[in-house]
Amino acid sequence: MNVTTPTWNHGATISFQPPSRNVHTVFVHCSASDRANHDDVSVMRQWHVNRNPPWNDVGYHYFITKAGHIQTGRPVANIPAAQAGHNTGTIAICLHGLKEELFTQKQFESLVALCQSIDAAYPNQRIRFRGHREVSTKACPVFKYKVVLGLDASGHMTGGSNTAPPTSAPVAPPPRADKSTQILDNGKPVLILQSLLVLLGADLQIDGIMGQMTAQALKAFQQQHSLLTENGLDAKTRNALIKALDRVTSLKKPDKGQKVKALQQLLKLAGAKLTVDGDFGNKTHAAVEQFQTRKQLTVDGVADAKTQQALARELLG
Repeated sequence: MNVTTPTWNHGATISFQPPSRNVHTVFVHCSASDRANHDDVSVMRQWHVNRNPPWNDVGYHYFITKAGHIQTGRPVANIPAAQAGHNTGTIAICLHGLKEELFTQKQFESLVALCQSIDAAYPNQRIRFRGHREVSTKACPVFKYKVVLGLDASGHMTGGSNTAPPTSAPVAPPPRADKSTQILDNGKPVLILQSLLVLLGADLQIDGIMGQMTAQALKAFQQQHSLLTENGLDAKTRNALIKALDRVTSLKKPDKGQKVKALQQLLKLAGAKLTVDGDFGNKTHAAVEQFQTRKQLTVDGVADAKTQQALARELLG
C-alpha cells in the first residue's frame, strides 16, 4: 500500500476552495473495508481504475483515514464517479470503514470539519449533504451520518453535529428483495457468491465480506449477461450464475488453487466437513462423491460442470 500524504491532518484548519463547476450536494460514502492495508486513497484508486469497465481515477474527491487524516482523491474540479445517476453537481467524500462500531471519532471530527468548510465556501446557497444510501440500494454509509453532521430533514447542516463513536447496533440496510445481496452485506450469501464468481474466473478473496472487489466482480458478471446491476444477487442473477457454470473446467485430484478453495467452500456450506485449503485431496474427493450420491449424479469424485451447478442450485435456492 502506498501512503498518501494527507491534504489536511486530523485537527488541522481546513480551507476548502470551491471549484468553478456548479456544486449543490455533498455525498458521504464508506469504503466497505476495515482492513489497515486498505486505509489509503491509493487503494481506492487501484480498485476503481481496475474495475470493469475501468475509471480513469478514484471516484471520490476526499478519503478520510481511521486516523482522521483527509487525503485528496479525484480533483474536486472534476465530476465524481461515486453515486450513479447523481454525480453532476456533487462532491464525494469516503470514510474508510465497514462496521459501524469501528469508525473512529477522529474520522467523524474530520468529516464534520470538511463539510463545514465546504458549506462555508458557498455563502449564497445551501449545500445539501446526503448519504450514498439515499440514491442507491447499498447500505452506504453504514454509520449515522445525519446525526454525525447534524443534518435537518432537508440535508442541511444545523451546527448540531455529534462526533462521538457509535455505541448502538449498526444501521440496518434498506429493505431489499429476498436473498439479494448488496454491498456491505456479509456472511454466508457472500461466501456463496464469491465462490461461484471464483469458479467462473474472478480473482477474489473468499472472505465473506461484500467489499468493493466483490461488488465489482458481481457487476462485471451482470453486465456481461445483460442483467440489471442495481438489483444485487436477485433471481435472474442467481439463475445466470448457475447457467454459466455449464462451461467451467472440472476439478479433481490433485488440483490445487483458488478454484479448489471455492469448491471446498461450497461443499462445506452444503454440509461437508472440510478444511478450505485449496488442495483437492482425498477428503475433498470423498466430499464430492458424497454430494454426487445425494444428488443422484455420476459418482466419480470429479467436480464437473454438472456437480458445480448442482452445488450452486442447492445453495442459491
